[in-house]
Formats: sequence, structure tokens, C-alpha cells
Amino acid sequence: ALSRINAGWVDDWIAEMKRIETLAPATIRARVGALARCTDWGMRKGYLVMPDHPLRTLPEGYAQYSKADTAKAGVKREDVERDRRLEPGEEDRILAVIDGGVLARAQRPYALPDPPALRCLFTLAVESAMRLREQYTLTVGQVDLGKRTIFLEKTKNGDKRQVPLSSVALAALRERM
Repeated sequence: ALSRINAGWVDDWIAEMKRIETLAPATIRARVGALARCTDWGMRKGYLVMPDHPLRTLPEGYAQYSKADTAKAGVKREDVERDRRLEPGEEDRILAVIDGGVLARAQRPYALPDPPALRCLFTLAVESAMRLREQYTLTVGQVDLGKRTIFLEKTKNGDKRQVPLSSVALAALRERM
């Protein structure tokens, strides 16, 4: 029951995710965040009262494995950073597939919709590190070619930010606009 959520319950739940389920810290944070958003909604709608919101007052690093967690779990899970770079020639191979307009697959080939737009998206992703959702929801009003920037209203974290454009990204956008 939602009414049973308190600091002790949250601490036990996090310990279980570490010691029994042996989840990665990022997964623990994702689950805690999801439940926190649910309880926030419940409080806004008046279904729930939580004077001390235990999911929002967790200490920094709560999802990291302590020595006790590692000893009980038998394993220490850590966040794995994504650090992927294109291999030499990989960008040219990807662009060749996009320009060809067909993605070869085992069962049947897939005709790519609007290859020039996909090429622009790929180039923008490589040059700016923008996420696909940020690109997909991009409007012309957010692009300032004169200032060589894109203004993102809402990012994955909910923040606003300016994205500087390289000369390659700028050329790709000019071609599409």
C-alpha cells in the first residue's frame, strides 16, 4: 500500500535491489525515480499524503554498493559509462547505407524513408551529440544559423540548453532548411 511507504521501507527496498536482485545503480535510480514520480502524482491528486517524502530525500550516492551490500550480494555492481566512438570508416559505411536508401536485412530489405533527412539527423547526432528525441522534436524556430546554435526547450533531464553547431552540422542543416 502507498501509505506504507516510509524511510525504512525505502531503505529496505533499495537494499533488496542491491543484495538480492543485484541491480546496477542506474537501474536502482530508475526504479526509485519511477516510484517517486508516481507518489508525486498521488500527492498532487490528493490520494496520498507524505509529509516527509522518503523517495525525494535520499542521500547522494544511495544507489552505489557499500561494502556491506557487496558482501551480502556477492558482487559489486557499478554504473557502466557509455563511451562509444565510431571506428575508422564506420561513419562512411553508415552514410553509404543511408544514401543508398535501403537497409539490407536477413528476411527482406527495408526502404529507408527520406534518406536526405536521415543523413541530416545522423550528421547532427555525430556533430552535436544531441539525442534522437531532441532532434526529432526540433523545430525551425529553435535553430539559429546566424549564431550557430540550437536551443533545446526540453532535454532528457528536463533542462533547457544551447547546442553549439560545428561547421559540418551547420552545412547539413542549411541543406535541409
